[in-house]
Amino acid sequence: MEKMILISPAGEIETFLLDGIRAGLEEKLRATCHVAGPVPIPEEAFSPERAQYLAPLFLRSIKTLKAPKNLLLTHVDLYLEDLNYVFGYAIPQEGIAIVSKARFRRDSSRLFERLLKTSIHEIGHLYGLKHCHDRRCVMHFSFDISDTDLKGSDFCIDCKNRLELVENQQNCYFRNQEVWS
Repeated sequence: MEKMILISPAGEIETFLLDGIRAGLEEKLRATCHVAGPVPIPEEAFSPERAQYLAPLFLRSIKTLKAPKNLLLTHVDLYLEDLNYVFGYAIPQEGIAIVSKARFRRDSSRLFERLLKTSIHEIGHLYGLKHCHDRRCVMHFSFDISDTDLKGSDFCIDCKNRLELVENQQNCYFRNQEVWS
């Protein structure tokens, strides 16, 4: 089964960033990625008190995505109820993830690198991976920007093996579906 990821801008995301993330995900995940048209920023996810968007509500408000795996890139600042901010967030059961560049603007020379690492991380969640204890693994949780800068853009051997196991299980499932349907 081929990995297919649809990337959509939600807000002010430059074309060169969209194209770069697409190419980076294709290389790192051996996936087919397409850039789709923009999706609206859901105002119901905005918290005026925090001047941020609640990430789960943001994602659940998006109704137009049809691909098995969807990645939104946005410029707005995201948060979770129990965290001051998040760089990204995923809902694996719904096949949708979001990455925000809002906290990455301070050092524009590393913007793309940080967006790519976070995008790979969130897509990893969509494929069933959890947070990793290895600080160099792309699946390590980033508490702050220094964690993102420290980790690599690759999966550690354990996460790579888990990802391959998930892919193999999905391949077997779909082959069996084709045989029996």
